[in-house]
Amino acid sequence: MTNELRPITYTYLFPVSDEDGSTSEARRGDLSDLLRDADSYLFSGNPVPPLWIMNDFLATGLSDLGMGGGARWEPFALDEKEYADFLRYLDTPNGRQKFYRETAVKIATPPPDVNTKEAYSVWKIRDAMADPKHHFNTTRVWAMIEGEIVTMTLGEAMLSRRDVTWHYIQNSD
Repeated sequence: MTNELRPITYTYLFPVSDEDGSTSEARRGDLSDLLRDADSYLFSGNPVPPLWIMNDFLATGLSDLGMGGGARWEPFALDEKEYADFLRYLDTPNGRQKFYRETAVKIATPPPDVNTKEAYSVWKIRDAMADPKHHFNTTRVWAMIEGEIVTMTLGEAMLSRRDVTWHYIQNSD
């Protein structure tokens, strides 16, 4: 049984300009290369997104993480076999190294209203922060916005504000 991943040509977006001023470069690789360069956060650690979340992400054709880099590609969708092949790849030594994984793959089971990559990212962060085994157990953050200290519950509005730096507020309980 072969575990080949879909070959892909895509444009890697540099986190910052290269020495010669370049902001991107064409790359050829496979699905794992694209996903690592586009948004490795989705696949490092557990859980990994279910197929419908991956397909929502892949259908956009763009992941611009600003200072985090990103990628641009022709939109596509995975079928169940390609998704299963990718999950098996994540559990190989190469997959674990590429995505900095230490544990066996577990597929996320988000609630039905988590149906986009953005909603999944928020859900994954909330889930991680609610887990008492993490050294931070908080759902509140603060930032200085236009000279005022603003606090809010962790969520999409907070994650969409890329113009400010958010700081965690430790729970007192």
